[in-house]
Amino acid sequence: MKLYSKEELKDSRLFFDKRPANFAKFLAMFMMIMIVGSFVSLRFIKKNDIIRGQGTIETADKVYITPLVNGNVISIDKPEGSRVEKGDKLLTLSTGNETVLLDNIDDQLKKMDEKIAIFDKYEKALNEKENTLNNSGIEQEFYGKVALYLSQISQENKQKNDTSQALAARNAELAKLQGELATIQGSDTGSLRQEYEKAYNRKVEDIAEAEKLNEAALVKSLTRELEDLNAEYARTAGESSAAKQAEITAKQAEVSSLETALYAQADQTYQQLISELGTMRRQVQDEKAELARQQTLKKSENGQLDIVADHAGTIHYFTALKKGLGLQAFQPIADVSDDGKAKELFVESYISAQDRTRIKIGNSVKVSVNGVNQTDYGLLSGKVTAIANGTVTQSESGTSQVLYQVTVKLSQNKLKDIDLLPSMPVMINVVYHQETYLSWLLEQLNFMK
Repeated sequence: MKLYSKEELKDSRLFFDKRPANFAKFLAMFMMIMIVGSFVSLRFIKKNDIIRGQGTIETADKVYITPLVNGNVISIDKPEGSRVEKGDKLLTLSTGNETVLLDNIDDQLKKMDEKIAIFDKYEKALNEKENTLNNSGIEQEFYGKVALYLSQISQENKQKNDTSQALAARNAELAKLQGELATIQGSDTGSLRQEYEKAYNRKVEDIAEAEKLNEAALVKSLTRELEDLNAEYARTAGESSAAKQAEITAKQAEVSSLETALYAQADQTYQQLISELGTMRRQVQDEKAELARQQTLKKSENGQLDIVADHAGTIHYFTALKKGLGLQAFQPIADVSDDGKAKELFVESYISAQDRTRIKIGNSVKVSVNGVNQTDYGLLSGKVTAIANGTVTQSESGTSQVLYQVTVKLSQNKLKDIDLLPSMPVMINVVYHQETYLSWLLEQLNFMK
């Protein structure tokens, strides 16, 4: 067996004609599969071109609280994170001025409340027909009205007996007249009918004899007399009961008048007093509303201003408020919004002005919540729904940034077991362009333009 040196093997045919080992074949096949698989994957795997921005989660029903005057906090009625309803007082500010006129307005408001209470007591006395008012002070006026009303009721009760007796007499007379009318219609009309039939039969017989004698003039005369007889019977029958019916109608009118007089007077008095009470109550309510407006104005001008909630929800103060802290006018100090569980949430974010031309409404967005592990909890999905028409400038650490506001609508309000809440900081990734990695690689190699 001949041994060859390294130098001899470099150009030796023996070295190149030797069959490779099996592991070399498997390695070559594996490399070929990897290369082909990589190219296939590059054809289908997408490469996303994104624009990043920062923002916060917001809700559409958020309402900001802004004082209208400069002042110091003297009381905090609703602390941070508490639930408030519309109209609830959040805090009270003091402008440092004197409040001389407020005491006078408070006294007038108390008197208005006393009047309203007396009105209720007065109405109750009228309804129950019992004078529970005092015959002194502010109640004296209403005491006299209730006493007059009760006196009229007492007099009417006495008059009711007389009126009832007169009404009974009129009803008896009415019944008598109705009986007489029935008698007239039953008897007089019957005898009148008999006389009419006798006369009618005689006329008919006379006409028949005249027709037999062919006396036309006599037949015509008798026929006219028969027509007159019919008319006379109809008139007489009507007049016999018309007079009695007129008496009955007059008597019925008397009965109706007595019944009206029996009940109308007391009711009219009650309705008049209730109408006057409604007018007075409305006037007092209007005066009270005007005093309340003046009180609010004077508090803002002369020392105190109540900050109230314009919306129901959870209160969030932008700074930690304490008594004595000064607040500036027209500077938002808090916001009120629901907890977001049942509301539609969105992201209010900002991107650099130079990236504005790359994005458009409808672009898909991936949103990550700051401080949350993306591997465990994943990302939120959304779409761009609005882009501001102009820029905003933000200054930080002496540098200014020109930004565009972008609104992103979220597809869900929960990230696994984490409920999204307003004001949570987030990072958005706007996908403005997609292409395959194969296309990107060919572009990098200048094979595609």
